[in-house]
Amino acid sequence: MGIAPCTGEKPNGLELDIKANKITESGFYNEFSVSEVPRALTELYDLEMYRIKDKKEGNTFVLRRFNFKSKSESEQFTEELERLSNLTHPNLLKIKKYFSEKTFHKETIIHYSVNVILEDFQTNLETEITRRSKKNKPFKSHQIQKILESITDACAYL
Repeated sequence: MGIAPCTGEKPNGLELDIKANKITESGFYNEFSVSEVPRALTELYDLEMYRIKDKKEGNTFVLRRFNFKSKSESEQFTEELERLSNLTHPNLLKIKKYFSEKTFHKETIIHYSVNVILEDFQTNLETEITRRSKKNKPFKSHQIQKILESITDACAYL
């Protein structure tokens, strides 16, 4: 299948404005919007994930932004994405598209980013473990075995 790379004309590529419920400054604005229930799935300096929505088909996806300090790190990661894009496995998220961007501050590049649009996921294992722990309803041994088999199968595939 492969991924569909995209390079924007503007230096800042994609800007997510969660409060305004829109994506701006990119060709991706024409194709995607922040999901109807906008939320950052997580946001740390080097890890950002957002749920976004395809305007044409209405499908939701996850935008995962990777930040890098140098252009060469960003390019190496993009090469790895190209290799990973052809993998198809039921326990791995599929890559729909990716694009690179630079973040500027007063005309100086402060970091490079690679933004990957992945198929959406319904269940987050970490969230589910936390939820079950709070309710004192741990996974049963056969459920743990199935989860571990899925993880092992995906790792072996890679």
